[in-house]
Amino acid sequence: MVVLFSPIGNSDPWRNDRDGAMLNIVRTYQPEFVRLFFTESIWEDRKYSKGTVILGHKHFEWEKIIQAVSPQTDVDLCIESIEKEHDYDSYKACFHAHITSLMKRYPADELLMNVSSGTPQMGATLCLEYVAYPDNKRCLQVSTPMNNSNANTKYATPADQEIDLDIVNEEENGFLSRCAEIDILSFREIIVKGQLSSLIDNYDYNAAFFLIVQNSSLPHANQIKNELKTLSENIKMHRVFDEIHAEYPGRKNEALRLALTHCLLLNMRYKRRDYAETLIRVKSIAEFITEHYINKHYPKLIQYRKYRGQPSPFFNRHYSSKFTEEYQSFLSKKGWELDDRKVLGFVNYFDILKLLEGDGMVFSHLKTIEMINDLRNGIAHRLEELSMIDNGQADDQLEVRDKLSQAVKAVNALLIHVYSNIQSHNLNYFDNKNERFKALLNH
Repeated sequence: MVVLFSPIGNSDPWRNDRDGAMLNIVRTYQPEFVRLFFTESIWEDRKYSKGTVILGHKHFEWEKIIQAVSPQTDVDLCIESIEKEHDYDSYKACFHAHITSLMKRYPADELLMNVSSGTPQMGATLCLEYVAYPDNKRCLQVSTPMNNSNANTKYATPADQEIDLDIVNEEENGFLSRCAEIDILSFREIIVKGQLSSLIDNYDYNAAFFLIVQNSSLPHANQIKNELKTLSENIKMHRVFDEIHAEYPGRKNEALRLALTHCLLLNMRYKRRDYAETLIRVKSIAEFITEHYINKHYPKLIQYRKYRGQPSPFFNRHYSSKFTEEYQSFLSKKGWELDDRKVLGFVNYFDILKLLEGDGMVFSHLKTIEMINDLRNGIAHRLEELSMIDNGQADDQLEVRDKLSQAVKAVNALLIHVYSNIQSHNLNYFDNKNERFKALLNH
């Protein structure tokens, strides 16, 4: 079943001896329900300065006219005052409200929208409504009886409406429908492509996935949908990306794959201005990379024991008696004691490398990351709020933003330093993905 929403202009209900646009649609589709929209100015009589009076549409028997060609159709008349009838924006909210209410009232029916009967502003507004919300709708135009313009055409008048309607019905029954569906969804495709490109540029792959699912006619939609789904799920689950697995295979590269994947996620979140999440993760990633560096360059300094069911790093007191003494003395000056029963973490690695390498490259990067440690702990452990650091209004906010930016850069530099076989293009993983998605969309 179908329902019809039709604005009415001066030319309806019929022209000469043939249906007008609205009546031709009703005759063709036999809708369950029709809502006719009139502006107050054409509904009421119009009086001009020389005494001329043009009768308004209120003098037509609209229900009778419609049911003469579709007896089972229910009819609703809507008359509204439009302040600026020639303004294209005047009808946007009004028509959207009418169409939304009809879709709710008849959820199982298809909605027909007549773009031929009203003014150009009305027709354009309905076309835009269709482009934006095409589901379960059809946008219909109706050609004139002579397939030409309406110039010099005699229209129906209220006084002769019964006689004229009988003539029209007799004549029109011998002709084919003049209705045609407007194929304007290419405009919607342009809009959706723009929305998808914006979501992809913002790394919002989950939202992009759901949008392309709803627009399966787009170029390469199925391929893009599948890739977006995989990428989105990998991000949610912190899985190593397939391309990283392929480029760095084998067990020997396991730590590299994990570190690279999490650095990519860190950079993505920072670019999305997800600053709190970036702060929470930057120290953990640095800790993981540094632990691998110490294991590689200072074997057996760290020993692994089970802690809460997981293999965890502990300081090996027997690694070197000289270093153990130095480390114990260093901790004493800070008011701490060496306790090889505690799991090692970022601060421990920071102190250990300060003793082992001084201002070496790795320690230099860790020092940059350590500068945001207190702020990070406040968010991660005390559930503190992160003040806005991107509005550029306060000096302290600018300082925090700068420290976070430097910390993210330091983690990337640490990654490249520790895993020297990482290729630079790997760090552009998401941007390369974005370019691929957009190239497929526009192919």
